[in-house]
Amino acid sequence: MTFEDKIKDLNTNQRAAVDAIDGPVMVIAGPGTGKTTILSLRIGNIRLHADTDFSNILCLTFTEAAAAEMRQRLILYFGPEAYKIQVSTFHSFCNLVIQENPFAFQQARELEPISEIERFRLLQQLIDQFDAEHPLKKFKGQVYYEWRRLNDLFMTMKKEHWNAQYMVDRIEEYVERMRQDTKYTYQRKSGDNNKGDFNINKFKKDVTDKMDALRAAVGEYDRFNALMAEQGKYDFEDMLLWVYDAFDKNPDLLADYQERFQYILVDEFQDTNGIQQDILRKLIDHEWVDRPNVFVVGDDDQAIYRFQGANVENLLSFFDHYQPEVILLQENYRSSQTIIDAARVLMQSVSTSAIQRIYGQEKIIKGAGPYAGHNHPVQVYAYPSLTYENADIFHQVKRWHEEKNEGTLAVLYPKHALGSDLAQALKGAGIPFHMARSGDVLQHPLITNLLDILTCIDQLSASADNDDARLYRVLHLEYLDPRPYDLQKLILAYTASEKEERVSLYTWLCDPERLKTISFLDRAWITRIAEILSKSITTYHTMTLMNFVEWVMHQFGLMNWVLQQKEKFHHLYALKSFLTFIDQEASGRKNFSIEDLLDICGMMDTYKISLPMQSLAPPPKGIVLSTLHGAKGLEFEKVIIKNSTEGEWEKKRGNSQKFSMPDNLVRSAVSETADEADIQDQDLRRLWYVGMTRAKYDLSLSYPLKKDDGSDLVRSKYISELIADGNHVQLQTPGVDENLQVEYLVALMSGDQRKDILIDQAEIEERVRNYVMNVSAINKYLECQIAFFYENILRIPSSEKAHMMFGSALHWALQYLFKKRYEDGDLSAGKAYMLRMFELYMENHQHRFTPKEYDDFMTYGQMVLGQYYDAYEKEWSEQTKYKTEFRIRDTHIAGVPVTGFIDRLDERDGQLIVYDYKTGKPENIIAKMKAPDDAKPEGGDYWRQMVFYDLLLQQDQRIRRRMTSGYVHALEPKKDGTFVAKNIVITDADRDIVTQQIVDTYQKIQNMEFTKGCGECDWCKMHGIVPDLQEIEEN
Repeated sequence: MTFEDKIKDLNTNQRAAVDAIDGPVMVIAGPGTGKTTILSLRIGNIRLHADTDFSNILCLTFTEAAAAEMRQRLILYFGPEAYKIQVSTFHSFCNLVIQENPFAFQQARELEPISEIERFRLLQQLIDQFDAEHPLKKFKGQVYYEWRRLNDLFMTMKKEHWNAQYMVDRIEEYVERMRQDTKYTYQRKSGDNNKGDFNINKFKKDVTDKMDALRAAVGEYDRFNALMAEQGKYDFEDMLLWVYDAFDKNPDLLADYQERFQYILVDEFQDTNGIQQDILRKLIDHEWVDRPNVFVVGDDDQAIYRFQGANVENLLSFFDHYQPEVILLQENYRSSQTIIDAARVLMQSVSTSAIQRIYGQEKIIKGAGPYAGHNHPVQVYAYPSLTYENADIFHQVKRWHEEKNEGTLAVLYPKHALGSDLAQALKGAGIPFHMARSGDVLQHPLITNLLDILTCIDQLSASADNDDARLYRVLHLEYLDPRPYDLQKLILAYTASEKEERVSLYTWLCDPERLKTISFLDRAWITRIAEILSKSITTYHTMTLMNFVEWVMHQFGLMNWVLQQKEKFHHLYALKSFLTFIDQEASGRKNFSIEDLLDICGMMDTYKISLPMQSLAPPPKGIVLSTLHGAKGLEFEKVIIKNSTEGEWEKKRGNSQKFSMPDNLVRSAVSETADEADIQDQDLRRLWYVGMTRAKYDLSLSYPLKKDDGSDLVRSKYISELIADGNHVQLQTPGVDENLQVEYLVALMSGDQRKDILIDQAEIEERVRNYVMNVSAINKYLECQIAFFYENILRIPSSEKAHMMFGSALHWALQYLFKKRYEDGDLSAGKAYMLRMFELYMENHQHRFTPKEYDDFMTYGQMVLGQYYDAYEKEWSEQTKYKTEFRIRDTHIAGVPVTGFIDRLDERDGQLIVYDYKTGKPENIIAKMKAPDDAKPEGGDYWRQMVFYDLLLQQDQRIRRRMTSGYVHALEPKKDGTFVAKNIVITDADRDIVTQQIVDTYQKIQNMEFTKGCGECDWCKMHGIVPDLQEIEEN
């Protein structure tokens, strides 16, 4: 459907929102009312009627998934020009600001993101420094008990943009106000205390003790940040604080973004936190505009992420400050009216609606979509027991799968643990599903098995001995294609020998004389396994840990096994997360070993510190298991909300891992008399409302009457309210069906024996559809489609090799030299400064090199950098404007989305000169700079790269012109001591050739053409593809 067609289909209020182009606008959009549609259509309307380029529009979303969906819609409506629109989360936007202004954010270059285990260690260090009188000091038991509470507090302070002094002021005000509260006076005579006397004991328990603990914790906030900086680390939330501070202190930087983004749209505004709102205000509050062009969309009834009751205040404070035009969307195009009305029953007692506060009236949501008239009541099932609840839901899901229903069924629950048994049963029954949770990488079976292998190798390497039981388990891992019969023969012979002859199972496995006495069915397999183990011990000492772990993944068959699985992405995410974790832990440590890695993993297990894994995007069709929070923003044909008991909802244990907060921090939008229970009740009602309105036409709610041990359970009061209303739900009490339970339990017990059955084709298609081209990707695809698929689409985890890290070190040193010397104006920065920057980079990444590689590359790099400096320093000038690491993104070439980094961009006297640095053998560099000829009609990679940059600069909003010259500079000299430096002259014919290569390559990627291999890379070898014989003869 075209943009014009979509505009015609809008209802009156939707059209008003799309047409409200100028000034501040606030849209209150109920569930299913089309907020994503109006956001995208409004962007088009701005482009058509405000004489504004797409590059001047900024759209901020709550999640990366929402940003991707928005961009796809915009591309559908407006074609390739939509790539110019900046659609991102707040974090992604701040990352863009930092990348575009690298030298205004020196800390982003010098610091590294902190990992969970590093955070734990720093908090341990902080706690160790507490003096004996510190309120949070513990001398026995779990002495580091407070680490989680401190971590949560510090992250909250960053998200809400609260500094320590602000917190202390709020605490003091709260304590004094509570001291005057009559609830802390005796209500009648008690002992020596008369009615009206101050109840010091109650006040101490409820207020003083809690606020003293909070005050003490807040006092450690700045110290913790200082410790992080000393360790060279930063928090993810620090990015937003950096950008806010930069905007606050650098008016020119802020003005640049205020001028660039003349129209700003914000989705899910009710869920923005304090620092996000402060950044938004910086962008829209400029002195030359009285009424900023800002458009916010939100729904206070769906505010389920914000810190207790502060969420509604977002909309109210925006209204008070900007007096926007307010538009209410009340026509729901998703759900049946029955489902809508049932959900609204639970919202009747929520008295903090933004619309009610602004207009004195409530929202009235009306069904307007294809299922609006579907009058099937909401089903409420009261099951005999917990197991029977899961069993019946299992069979509903099974029927849905067998009937091949179109669309998606979702089973939702209050917390992750409540979905595990159902997930296990679905696995056991071979039913594909998606489980929307991140999970712990260290608990992933693939990673636990990899750690077992590494533990064996570490033990063997240290003493040529091993834990026989562990080794025996490793030998049975399916990645090795085990021979159970032969392994049984081996262990029987080993254990039957005299004790003094046994030595170890590994010794037996590697002893040909002993093995001669055993009748194996596949002796070659036993020999191969012995060789792999033996080679592991010798190889370990010749590689960095990162490279060795990759080697193990391939040699022990893990990677090959992963690539054969239907759910390969699930496993690849785990491997990638694990390798990233190793890289972070090894950073700055020269001799990071397997033993170090295993110690860290053991500590994380002891303190229950998880290593998060990126979760898969939900498939467009199928079966989804998720928490209610995880389902926000999604929709499903059928929804089942299970475990609706009082214990899982109203009476959930309070989170003891959080500090109690004063109400002047968290209740500004809630009635002044609201207590903690009122706030929690309203939060839970909103959560129910969100969960119920995910359903289109079929909604079931369920609860068990008893636990499996026979003890009674109480249904949630929210279920009771729905039943008491009597208009929208139907209560059912299924009887016990033994056969149904047996089938479920068999599937549940079989689940441990089955692999996760997840849906990956949708993920591959999503990656291909959203792929953004860069010149390296084009070069890789033209070289080998198969390698491109594995490395660029599947993104098989791999570490950068030593020579690549060396090249990065040379680039980094030159970049910092130009920044210091020409941007900061420090002309004293010369060769010594450049060499120190090179050394610093090498030191920070020494874990990526073996000791010999590190020493050799350090010496060689100092030598060649010094020679390069001497060769070119006289050409550098203060009159030239230098830009290093110049990034171009959010644009297109001939309709293809593209991005790119330029090493150095020089501007002087109207000339625009590009420099691209290269490392490697000079003769190889020269070969890759050649233009197309009969021998290589597609041209060399470096020639193509320079033409690509020329095309890219013409599309960039800041440049919009062709480059004058493009130089490829080799950073390593030829044998005669001179450097390769060539100006690649670009013709219109060159531009046409590369443009066509970009278009053709992109189209082939979209068509999933990944079959042509080079015959030389490891991926081709894995597929048995060899080089073309004619090419070998010609070469």
